This record gives sequence, C-alpha cells and structure tokens, in this order.
Amino acid sequence: MKINTNSYQQTLIGCLRSARFWFFIFIGLALWQGYYITRDSVDVPFLDEWETLRSGALGYPLNWSWLIGFHNEHRMLWTKLQIFIHWIIDGWNLRHIIIENYIIYLGMIGFVYQDIKKDFPYLSRALLWFFLCFSLSTLPVENHALGFQSNVHFSLFFFLLGVQQLFRQNIKLRPLLLGSLSLVSSAFALSSGVIFALVTMTLWCITYVLKNQTNKKNMLIVISIISMGIIFWFYGYQKPDYHPALVWPTTWLFYAFFLNLMSLQLGYEIVSVWLGIIAFFCLFISIVYVFYKRAKTLSFAHAKWVTIALSILAMNASIAMSRAGFNDIKYAKLSRYAEPGFLLVLVLFIFISELQSLHVRLGRYLLSFTIIFLLIGHIDNWRYVIYTRIFSKRQQSLTCVMTHLKEPNETQAICPVYPGDIKPMLKQAQSLNVSFTR
Repeated sequence: MKINTNSYQQTLIGCLRSARFWFFIFIGLALWQGYYITRDSVDVPFLDEWETLRSGALGYPLNWSWLIGFHNEHRMLWTKLQIFIHWIIDGWNLRHIIIENYIIYLGMIGFVYQDIKKDFPYLSRALLWFFLCFSLSTLPVENHALGFQSNVHFSLFFFLLGVQQLFRQNIKLRPLLLGSLSLVSSAFALSSGVIFALVTMTLWCITYVLKNQTNKKNMLIVISIISMGIIFWFYGYQKPDYHPALVWPTTWLFYAFFLNLMSLQLGYEIVSVWLGIIAFFCLFISIVYVFYKRAKTLSFAHAKWVTIALSILAMNASIAMSRAGFNDIKYAKLSRYAEPGFLLVLVLFIFISELQSLHVRLGRYLLSFTIIFLLIGHIDNWRYVIYTRIFSKRQQSLTCVMTHLKEPNETQAICPVYPGDIKPMLKQAQSLNVSFTR
C-alpha cells in the first residue's frame, strides 16, 4: 500500500494554519495546568502570607489601616480584600485562593483575546491562539503556586482594563472615569501599577493631542484622578530597610538586569544579556517600522498596544533599579517577574503581523525568527509536574506546622514555610479559626 505523503503534509499544514486547532491546544494546556494546580495545591501559608497572621492584620472588624497599608513597597488592597472575604467564607483556605487565582488569570487572558479580536479583526486568528499558548507555560509558576501572588493578576487586569477604556475615539465620560479609576486600582494592587498608571496617563495625553481630540476637560479629568490616586499611594511610603540603594541607568548593572528580565519574559531562564538584546531588537524593530510607515493612519488601538509595551518595559526598568543592587543577576530570573511577558509576546504578534502587511519579506523573516526564538526559550517551560514537586514540599511543611500546633507549650515554632519563628502567627491563626488549624 502506497502512502500519500503529500496528503499527510497538506493535512498537517492545514492544522497548523487552523484557528480551531490552536484553540483546542490552548484549552488543553489550560485544563492540564489547572488539573495540576487543583490536585496538588495545599492549604498552608508560605513566606509573606504569614504576615497576614500578625497582630493587627487579619481580623474582624476589618482593619482599614492593614487593608490599604504597605506590605514592603506595595499596597495590596485587592489581595488583602480577597483574603478577608475568604476568611469570612472558608477560613482563608489558601487552596481555594490558589485555584481562584488561576481562574482570574484565565479570565484575564480571555479579556485580552477579545480586546485584540476587536482592535485587529483582520489579523490571523490561528497565530493569535498560537501566541496565546505561551501564556500557559510554567514560566510564572510562583504566581500560580502562591495565593498571595494574586496581586500580580489584579495589577495587570486593572491596567489592561484602564488602557482598554481610555484608548478609544470620541471617548465618553463613563469609560473616561472607569479607565482612570482602573489605573489607580492597578497601583493599589502592586507597586508596578504606579508605573503603569503614570506611563499610560502620559502616553494617553500625547495620543489625545495628536489625534486632535479637542475636549481639554477629558484630559483634566484623567490627569486629576490618576494624579490624586498616585499622591495618595505615596502618602506614608517608606523604603524597606533591607532594600539596597537604587541602581540608576548610568551603570552596566542596570542594563544587564533589565535585559535579563526581558529574556525571562520571552521564555529564557538562563542568564544572558545577548538574549535580552535579541528580544528588545525584535520588539523595537516591529513597533518602529509600523509607526514609521503608518504615522498618519495609526489608530487608538495601535497607541494602546504601544502603551502596554512601554509600560511593561518601564516596569522592568523600575525592577532593575530596585533589585539590581542585590548584586545577583539571578534575581532577574525569578518567576514572579515572568507573567507580564505574555503581553510582550502579543505585542510582537500584533506589530510583526502589521509589519508583514507593509513589507511581506521582512515581516515573514521576522515572524519566523520570533516564533523560533519563543519556541526555543519555552522548550523546557511545559513541565507541569513542577506543581507536584512544589506542593509536596508544602505538604511536608503543613505536617511541620500541625506538629507545632499540637505542642502549645513550645516557646518556638520553626518550619520551612517562613524564615523565622511562626509561634505568634500560629496562636493568631488559632484565635481566628483559620482553615489550616481546624
């Protein structure tokens, strides 16, 4: 029997070009990762989550100074509110929160998909689903394995909602208010939201003027709301004592850290400045070329996604300034910093696709190179069994915690879930009837 190889090749090519094929791949990855997270998550606080059990934090009635106060250099209003609500409902069951956070993350991806589909209906749906698959890698594993890391999801979601509402033609009062308040909400989810708000406000004002929008009252509303929110955010701010001095962009250490952050967000966990340079070059050439060729016809949608890209780059710069001083470049490879990278991947998809319509050969070369670059970077980022290893260690820690709970006369309680004595927090947890003590 003769096998028709041409038929098989055509079928394979047809699948790779099919939006439905990549949609099902995306759904499969989402469900598979969700299965591991749901199966293996453990109800025990880890590291910063123990600070919730300090005296004067979680409790009834709600402590407003704790709710809007600083945790290190962050205000985490939405995460703390989530903790309080779960404490009322289920005793602050961290397993439930971890699962809920993953659902929030998937909802954010769905929100972004709908936004791109609305802004750029002519772009390849198959390629869009393909690039969205990278958002389901295990690269941001820390943000999916810690209940406390919902702050990252909240900050990004409010930021995306803010730019979606503001960057539109003939904007009305309702989206103007919602967009401005969303950006302030992003700042009160995580300190990166402050950067998002300031960059977005600046670029929106520039776009608003360049697009000949004549209503100056709208600009005044946006600037007033965001500025007042940021001023309030900074009220009472104190730099944490253990943080090093800022590293300014006048030193090589800043750029080494910044470029390694960029390469991390596109899939590379190895330390390499050159990989960051390649990532930055791909992003830079696609955006600049499209802006150069379509300067007079660029839409609010284009301005929106440039704002998203520049906001994330500004966030990376702020991280480099505040963390490079630890003098360990491996800090740039912490998985908590990887999550915004899925937005940079989508920016690459949008602007390389636009570039391809302007210069077919250059666009194809750059698209092919970017896909290969991303695939190589993510080649080892699909090991969902990593959740099993993480949560097995948490289970051992839970056993340690439960052992100390059964010994109320002990003077100290040391477990690998926290770098110090957790005895005072265990007493507080028992008084609050937190779920892991039951």
